[in-house]
Amino acid sequence: MRPAILCVLLVGCAAAPTRTAPSECSPVGLEQVAFFTGTYRGSTKEGLVEEQWSAACGGTMLGVGRTVLEGKTTFFEFLRVERRADGVFYVAQPRGGPATEFRLVTAATNEARFENPLHDFPRVITYRKVGADLVTRVEGVEQGQPLVEETVLHPR
Repeated sequence: MRPAILCVLLVGCAAAPTRTAPSECSPVGLEQVAFFTGTYRGSTKEGLVEEQWSAACGGTMLGVGRTVLEGKTTFFEFLRVERRADGVFYVAQPRGGPATEFRLVTAATNEARFENPLHDFPRVITYRKVGADLVTRVEGVEQGQPLVEETVLHPR
């Protein structure tokens, strides 16, 4: 290689913008819900229930849930928890449909409660860590009757 070409290549490399590794993600602003990060599985009368939650990063946690019965997915939903200027919100999109938002109303060590009093079912979503297990509880009204469902999910 000629010295002039080598010089141009070296100068070009020196002038190229430097890229830095992405900064490490942190749960800042979502510390009170970071406990449910992970992959979980449990059984209910509706079938096998799975939830998977990413670690908090960039002010969000992303999740996905599904129910499988007799080898067929009978329900799925896209989930996220996000930090906003006016609070922390749990956002659910059952079957990929329109989003429904629930505001974080209480948080304690290993427990978080989200509410949307204007929604029928659920109105309340609670996540609680019990040992290694994640317990989900949904409460609301279905067909005019109060309904509560609680599911114990085990880490995978």
